[in-house]
Amino acid sequence: MLFLPHEVQLDVLKCLKFEQLFSLKQTNLYFRNLINKYEGELARMEFFKLSLLDTLDVGYQLRNSYKIVNLEPVISYFVLDGQLMKKWKAALAESVPLFLHGYDYSGEDFVVQMEKTKNKKPYILNLPNIPKTIEEMIIIRFWLQQLSNCSFEEAELDNIFNPTIINLLFDNETSLHFHIQTIFIGNDNATRCS
Repeated sequence: MLFLPHEVQLDVLKCLKFEQLFSLKQTNLYFRNLINKYEGELARMEFFKLSLLDTLDVGYQLRNSYKIVNLEPVISYFVLDGQLMKKWKAALAESVPLFLHGYDYSGEDFVVQMEKTKNKKPYILNLPNIPKTIEEMIIIRFWLQQLSNCSFEEAELDNIFNPTIINLLFDNETSLHFHIQTIFIGNDNATRCS
């Protein structure tokens, strides 16, 4: 495959499923870079549903009814420059939250819940709502990037990601997009967007 033109390599990669791409990506640096370069055009990990929940809501679920996603170790190819480091330190000093909510009774901690299918155990990603270290900021950035590489049939958003911290983490890049077919925005008045 290495001797084929890039256009043909891309056509071959488009025929692969996400899991196959992931395996190929791990074989060598050339395939990792090629897949990363054309990531937006290739298969994504598919989920049924994305939810941003208060941990109080998750607390009502049985402990064995979901799978916790381990946050560490994070292998990130992101390089933090001095100017961005200053912005991040300022955000840490101001305690900028990752999640915003519209309820008076919400707690302080939130989770990202991802359901592969309707009847399977959901995955719980417990990101720090108010990061306290640069390492936590890098972890949040890494996992937001991973979420943007997935596709979701629907999303139920009782809470949202704070656009201020998203802009800070990604230095106002426009490359972070969530691929969702239908969104349900919760509050007192439920809204459905397609």
